Amino acid sequence: KLFLLGSRVKPYRYLKSAAKPLLQKLNQQTGETVHLAVLHKYQVLYLDKIESSHTVRVVVSQVGHKLPAHCSGVGKVLLAHLPRDEVREAVEENGLPAFTQNTLTTWNQLKAELEKTRELGFAVDNEEIELGLKCVAAPVFAEDRVVAALSVSVPKERFDKSPQDLTSMVVQTAHELSEVLRASMVSLRSSAA
Repeated sequence: KLFLLGSRVKPYRYLKSAAKPLLQKLNQQTGETVHLAVLHKYQVLYLDKIESSHTVRVVVSQVGHKLPAHCSGVGKVLLAHLPRDEVREAVEENGLPAFTQNTLTTWNQLKAELEKTRELGFAVDNEEIELGLKCVAAPVFAEDRVVAALSVSVPKERFDKSPQDLTSMVVQTAHELSEVLRASMVSLRSSAA
């Protein structure tokens, strides 16, 4: 419902426009590729992407395209906040295909990873969709539910130099976007009353 406020034709327009300045700031802070994504039929749908300023770039993700959720940081964040039975049914229906030797391919592996993600408040993609590519992602909340995830994707060599710094910047940006969405909802309620 929140997304539909922005436009009846493009349901994610409001979320994307609210996130844009924060994504740009995160991209400038890190110099790396940033993403905004939502879950669509248990796959990650990329709403926005700002490329890295480096020569080596992330090509696996494209705005408007979907990827399996179990092998990306944004996907794991989004799955972690769904009911476990719902995720298990999706896994049984769609499977957990391997993309690299690091991809989680069993229910027990994924379940443990999703529990860890909920506890930590972020997820890491450890070369699970593409070798040499790592990612850290955090959830975006609206009215106490996760509506999106944002991430920074980084070549392994650069990620391993400062994983804590990247993680804290991603978590902070997700928190800021959650606050923007919360303030918008408060404003909409006030004007409707």
